[in-house]
Amino acid sequence: MYLWAAGIVAVTGTVFVLIVAKKILLPFAVATLVALAFYPITKRLEKMHVPRVLANIIVLMIALVVLIGFGVLFSFFARDFAENIPFIKDTFFSNINELRDWIMFRFGMDLSFLSFENGFSGILSGDSIRQLFSTAGSALAQYALLPLYVFLILFYRDKLGKFFLDITPKSYRTSTKNILHDMVRVAPRYIGGLAIVVSILMVLNSLGLWVIGVENAIFLGVIAALVNLIPYLGTVLGYLFVIVVVFATQDPTTAGWVFILFVIIQFLENNILTPMITGSQVKLNPLMTILAIVAGGAMWGAVGMFIVIPFLAMLKIVFTHVPELHPFAYLLGSEGETELLEVKAIKRKIEKKVEKKIAKK
Repeated sequence: MYLWAAGIVAVTGTVFVLIVAKKILLPFAVATLVALAFYPITKRLEKMHVPRVLANIIVLMIALVVLIGFGVLFSFFARDFAENIPFIKDTFFSNINELRDWIMFRFGMDLSFLSFENGFSGILSGDSIRQLFSTAGSALAQYALLPLYVFLILFYRDKLGKFFLDITPKSYRTSTKNILHDMVRVAPRYIGGLAIVVSILMVLNSLGLWVIGVENAIFLGVIAALVNLIPYLGTVLGYLFVIVVVFATQDPTTAGWVFILFVIIQFLENNILTPMITGSQVKLNPLMTILAIVAGGAMWGAVGMFIVIPFLAMLKIVFTHVPELHPFAYLLGSEGETELLEVKAIKRKIEKKVEKKIAKK
């Protein structure tokens, strides 16, 4: 009873600290994931007799060049999209009004009281889009120290590892070593694999939309791929956004082709790309994943939704190596689902054999 009460108090206190100290902890959490992703590269450079300081600087400089280049290209296409807002808005209202008139004619419903233009004009204005990017720029300003955090985490990684071992009771030090080893092994593979999958999706989405004839194909394709970083929810939200934009600004037929395109791409991602690139590095069941995404969004906003899954996977690693916490590891993981299906399949086979024997008699 007391242990459960202490656990509830600890969880409540942790959530409170995460919310209150968001501006401090969020950039550091992102830096931790980036450092884990860069760790294998810096380690390989150090094995090539490159000093740790220089190895960290090289990796960070390459990453910054790539990030800045991507940002410049993305802002170019985003600006082009924003400049077309007046045309997009006119087409949007025209298509909506045509849909309203069709519904009135087909079903005899009086929808003349609906005035979409007044309700959405502010949302689809160029000023609102520019304000959105301005707000995003201000939000990114709090990550100015991110490269420094990443550099220091990589530089002091041995000290941090020793610290966690020193504060761990002797009876759990072997488990702590295994936990740190698994985190360093699994997290970079998952994060790096995820980055590769998203990059491939950017190309597939943009190329497919361009072939179909969608305007602003690259911008919309990149948006859909980036939002896809959020498991389950991101796939629906990103692709739904593109379909709605295409339906509202072009025609229903093109929107239908976009839907078919995304079904094909999702099939390729779920059955080929993700299994081959990320594999089964993170085995989390959908229920816990969605709950974690919602909780991450509630505490740390959109960034929290993106980064919560790697941390949840690392938490599962901790639970797996501590015998007392095995039930929590089982709750988070997908273990048991496959076994249950296999048991049901075996049971059906046995029942069929029994039925055949009874039929012969």
